[in-house]
Amino acid sequence: MNSRWRALGTIAREITEDICVWILPVKWIKSYLDRQLDSCDVLRVDRRALLLTKMMLVANRAGDLGSAEKAARDILSINPDDPWTPIELAMILEKQGRYSEAKQLYQRISEEPHLTAPYRAKASSEVERLTALERR
Repeated sequence: MNSRWRALGTIAREITEDICVWILPVKWIKSYLDRQLDSCDVLRVDRRALLLTKMMLVANRAGDLGSAEKAARDILSINPDDPWTPIELAMILEKQGRYSEAKQLYQRISEEPHLTAPYRAKASSEVERLTALERR
């Protein structure tokens, strides 16, 4: 019975965090996520990746692209096969004006055999778009 209550508590916490990410001021959420990451056991890879994903989204929304990039790279160091984070990282790099890095990342994503077709197609279309921008 204890494990069920623990699981319910974990689910409730994650739902609450997800809601708060979108309604509370960014400063408060970043502070909360920083504290959670600092206290999170490094062996809890799933929890760390989840917190870092939320941090990446909050930082990106706030325009703190350096923090968003760091969070994305940290996620990829924990879970290199994550299909969504490389695309987010490429978009962050593009927002920073680092088009060649973004294009290289999109190119790498488009060639990853373990990713599903929609991820590869999205990456391929972004490579084409950035290539067209270079030609202008």
